[in-house]
Amino acid sequence: MMSYLLGWEEKDGELGLAKGIIKFVDRYNLLEFGFDPSSLRRNYYRWKKDEKRLSFFTNQASNRVHNY
Repeated sequence: MMSYLLGWEEKDGELGLAKGIIKFVDRYNLLEFGFDPSSLRRNYYRWKKDEKRLSFFTNQASNRVHNY
């Protein structure tokens, strides 16, 4: 979703972002599940400024020694 909205914002700026959010909400019927466009916009801006947005993909290495 975030990449989709980033594309809309790069295409048309702030108005493109608003269009993209509305199209995304309509396409996946997110209003039925309790999502609203303003919360998606807030989460998009949080994701956009977060420098560690991919940190959930990393695994912390254990500090234990494995003796085999």
